[in-house]
Amino acid sequence: MDDFHRLEVPNAVIIQIRKKVEEVQVAKDNKLKWCPTPECNSVIKKPGCCKRRAICTKCGNDMCFKCNSKWHEGRPCQTMNFKEWEKNHLNYKSCPNCMTPIEKTEGCNHMECNSCHTHFCWICKADITATKYDHFNR
Repeated sequence: MDDFHRLEVPNAVIIQIRKKVEEVQVAKDNKLKWCPTPECNSVIKKPGCCKRRAICTKCGNDMCFKCNSKWHEGRPCQTMNFKEWEKNHLNYKSCPNCMTPIEKTEGCNHMECNSCHTHFCWICKADITATKYDHFNR
């Protein structure tokens, strides 16, 4: 029994577990968001009551916490305008969960949002986080 208690867990497994715990925490907390900058993977905290401007401490991205777009001083969030713009730009769509703009340059239709990590179908924008590739086998 003592050998069981001395079992060493590989560092890579510990890192994966910590990453999953962080993903769950960010998904459940409306005061936390993933930085929308590709490859940043940093968590941004809500800047405070009644404030929308947030700056990523890792990459310096200056963004609107409410709509996940670049900071737009004095202008309202443009989420609805992006939907209109999106219709004319076939390689851009918004995440069905957090509305972050996503560009598709190549590959299959299984997409993952860099901001909220929602998995979705590029064609129909169905949330496939739970089913992943089963969606494409129907």
